[in-house]
Amino acid sequence: MTITAEPIRDRLPRVSMIPVLRLIDENGVIANSNGSIPDPLSGHRTDDAGRALGLAAMLPSDLASAEIAEHCLAQLQRSLVSPGHFASRLDERGNPNEDIDNDDATARALWGLSLAATSSLPSSSRDWSGDLLRLFRSFQSPLPRAAAHAVIAGSTLLKSDAHQTLGEDLLLRNIQHMPHGGLSNSWVWPEVCLNYGNGILAESLLHAGKALGNMQLVSDGLDQLGWLLKRETSPEGHFSFTPISRNGSTQDAVIDQRPLEAWTTASACAIAHSIDPDQLWSDAVFRAADWFAGANDQNIPMWDHENGAAFDALTADGVDENESAEATLAFIGTLIERDRMKSTIENPPIRLLWPRVS
Repeated sequence: MTITAEPIRDRLPRVSMIPVLRLIDENGVIANSNGSIPDPLSGHRTDDAGRALGLAAMLPSDLASAEIAEHCLAQLQRSLVSPGHFASRLDERGNPNEDIDNDDATARALWGLSLAATSSLPSSSRDWSGDLLRLFRSFQSPLPRAAAHAVIAGSTLLKSDAHQTLGEDLLLRNIQHMPHGGLSNSWVWPEVCLNYGNGILAESLLHAGKALGNMQLVSDGLDQLGWLLKRETSPEGHFSFTPISRNGSTQDAVIDQRPLEAWTTASACAIAHSIDPDQLWSDAVFRAADWFAGANDQNIPMWDHENGAAFDALTADGVDENESAEATLAFIGTLIERDRMKSTIENPPIRLLWPRVS
């Protein structure tokens, strides 16, 4: 009898927020773990609370989502050191640190708050999210990734009658800080090298282009994303994500690939597919999920089968088996995009017509 190997993407779990519960304590989302054991001494990062809140909003019917959302909102409330300013983290006792100028952390929190405020989470969580968001109406950042998260938050809020004005403020204040065109014909990316969470830049242009009906933003976003996919696809066809330290022009060994890259790539390709139903984008969403299943440079699964968490990094020697909040949240976020793409393919929506970009 011939035994057929299990397809790699079938080796992934059903998406759930339950793996996040192990990271929750009385102060919020614990940032890091020693192996699979959460380490409260690592503190509680504002951006992790924002990410977890946003994912809970995407999975409002999940058994753990309402509880996680309440913990995240409480953490963000304690992190609020003044109107419009979050501390970047709480320590192990729940006290905010003195760093109140971390735009990236703040913008990721706004991303999560925008999703929660417009979700079907309990009304108490929606109202609490809206109250916090209104304190950040004037937020803008010159940092591209912070601006990108704020643009996506604004685009989300524009879809809600109750938050349209706030969404417009966030979107228009921050889109001006987003790099658009590439640096050359051969280097389509708008920065001199690839960095961290690269897909978020293209994703923000696509969200803004859809929200504003701006064809040029859409075109730039699709061009950037298509170039990124080619750049980060190995000859074997799996994703080989750029480590933080790799310069865009070097050929260094592939080390320390982070789960966040899979998530930002999947999320960007999902919005691209909603504009341009090319199989390129849907395949990329599934390949990003497959990266966790072992379709990567080391052929090693990037998630813990015992608790549903994800490992911190793919390294030259295998995996970094610490299970941080960021890695686990990136895994869940990628699985959400995988499931949404499956549903989209099975039940194609009516689409706006956009010009296809070569």
